[in-house]
Amino acid sequence: MACLEVDLTDVQGQLNQTRRDIDGLDSFELAYKLQLEEVLQASAALSRQQGSNQDHETEVVMVEAGEELAEVRKLASLQESYLVDAAQGQVDLSLAQDLSKKDRREAALLQHDSLIARHLNGLSENEDSDACDDPIDVDGGAPADFSVRLCFAGSCQQHLGPAGCAAMLLSPAGDVLWQGKEHLGSSSLIQARYAALLAGLNKALELGFTSVQADGPSAVLAKVLGYEDVQQSSLMDLHARVTATIQKLHSFQQAPAGPMDNRVYDLARAAMHDQDSQRPAQGDHHKTPHAAASSSKQVQVPDVVILDSKEDDRVEQCKICLEEVPGSAIHVVGGCLHRFCKGCLGQHAITLIRAKTFPVRCPEAACSNQLASWECRVLLLSAPQELQQYLQMEAEAAIPEEARIYCPFPGCATLLLHEDAVAGEPSECPACHRALCAGCRSAWHQGLTCETSCGARPRTAPS
Repeated sequence: MACLEVDLTDVQGQLNQTRRDIDGLDSFELAYKLQLEEVLQASAALSRQQGSNQDHETEVVMVEAGEELAEVRKLASLQESYLVDAAQGQVDLSLAQDLSKKDRREAALLQHDSLIARHLNGLSENEDSDACDDPIDVDGGAPADFSVRLCFAGSCQQHLGPAGCAAMLLSPAGDVLWQGKEHLGSSSLIQARYAALLAGLNKALELGFTSVQADGPSAVLAKVLGYEDVQQSSLMDLHARVTATIQKLHSFQQAPAGPMDNRVYDLARAAMHDQDSQRPAQGDHHKTPHAAASSSKQVQVPDVVILDSKEDDRVEQCKICLEEVPGSAIHVVGGCLHRFCKGCLGQHAITLIRAKTFPVRCPEAACSNQLASWECRVLLLSAPQELQQYLQMEAEAAIPEEARIYCPFPGCATLLLHEDAVAGEPSECPACHRALCAGCRSAWHQGLTCETSCGARPRTAPS
């Protein structure tokens, strides 16, 4: 029994020790867990602190990058603005140059118009009417400060072969005042060049310019200006005519050195290949005054452009149609200097010709100036029927009224010449072939006097 109690006491002690060991083990684990939790919390706190520092640094970097980007954008905007200003400055410079060129051309035109207007204001009424075809009198002369540039050239396929000549008159601003070309048939090259110079000089005098600067082959100018002698006998006549024409000018000199206008060479080459359309037909004879005038003097319709700028972008308003048209489409009427578009002025001439109104006057209100013959011919180039009618009216106007006889039969009215009629004999109308009396200008009255037939006394032709 005593042994049993001892064993029980030992067991109870071991049990208590075991409980103490167990309680000690729970406390260790708890302490371990607590320490581990503390370590984890400290680590988490440290991580949060480090993360906060990294976020702050990242935010600072992003702010700095944003400021640099804004600075770059600002610089790009300034550079773009500078480029835009530079481009606009280039455009403004180009516009200023164009306006300066345009102003120089307009100033030259205004100077020319002013010179002619001042000259016309000094003319009497009779002199003014005589100056319609020639705005500036050749003898009076144009002022020396307005000089036209005469460009001339010749072209020839071979020696004494088909040739052509051409000439151009240019204003100081470079505007084409006139240009013309002609087929010469069989000629040498230097003869073609002389012919071109002579045509240009004659046109300059016709337009009223007496100060000319010649721009052409030096071989011709050297002879014309007296630097070289003329050796070829075939040139003597042309040379004499050119020098005689130059004597009518107030100033003639060689144009300053510069690039030759290639257009005059193109015109000369084109003229060389042109057919000679002015050759009169053989055996073509008529009794009408118009036909007689045509056979005695071939009508030359020049290839003319008046005040046509080679780069003319000016815009003017036509006083007839009130449309804005380029300056190249404007025609300046010689004598009065009124300006109209070529279309309206041509239609004006066509209307007057159809109404049998001659001469053709300027359409400006209260202006009595007559259009020159060559102006009407150029304006009527697009209306061949009216052009022929104008030429006939022009030929009739050159005949004194006393010498005109019109066919008295209805529907005919053909013009005849009084000098072709024989007194006391019937005259035959070349158009309707009916007999008429040239004395009383009525139908032929066989066996009756003019007074008995129609109560009219016979008219005599002017001496």
